Amino acid sequence: VLGMIQAFELIAEVGVGDAKVVASGIFQALVTTAAGLGIGIPTLLVHALLRRRVDDRVLELEDVLERLFGESQDPAARSEGLHELDALGAAS
Repeated sequence: VLGMIQAFELIAEVGVGDAKVVASGIFQALVTTAAGLGIGIPTLLVHALLRRRVDDRVLELEDVLERLFGESQDPAARSEGLHELDALGAAS
């Protein structure tokens, strides 16, 4: 953005007749845009991956808690839920 500001500032001062005057500002703007995209896109992908992992873990935990404290009073289901809760803790 700063490169584009400089480019348009030079156009205002000199006019549009000489492309060399604004080329460096445009070049700077394109380089910084490319750098921003080079950082931003991989960061977004990593964020999506981590978010999915967290969402999967939340679903697993909700399932275990439902077995432990849900409507079912079945002791086998509670025992299974406790076992899964221990396994989730060990996997962390």
